[in-house]
Amino acid sequence: MLTVAFVTGKGAKSCGSILEQLGMDSDFDRIITGNAERNTKHEALNELLNIYHLSPAEIVYVGDTVSDIIQCRMVNVVCLSAAWCVTNSIQEELGKCNPGKVFNSIEKISEYLLKHTNEY
Repeated sequence: MLTVAFVTGKGAKSCGSILEQLGMDSDFDRIITGNAERNTKHEALNELLNIYHLSPAEIVYVGDTVSDIIQCRMVNVVCLSAAWCVTNSIQEELGKCNPGKVFNSIEKISEYLLKHTNEY
């Protein structure tokens, strides 16, 4: 079974509005929103691990910032870096922090996930 959760640093109201505008408000099994005071993504990932009784090796997080990589490492979760909507300098920074796991298109990240499906 594949479970798709949405973890964001955005607040609940803005997240809900954006997902509704995109027609994606019912596409996720669980949505966990952020905290204005600090980055809590590692806590959200831990929550998902506990709710779904998973080990860190059984989930993958897709993010677009170095802080996403850091938050994932805090809980031993693989972070795949989505770099198709970032500047070249951010793409380079992601590559330094997350070698081999930075993707410049949805097709490339999809290929990676299909190839590594049995690992997660």
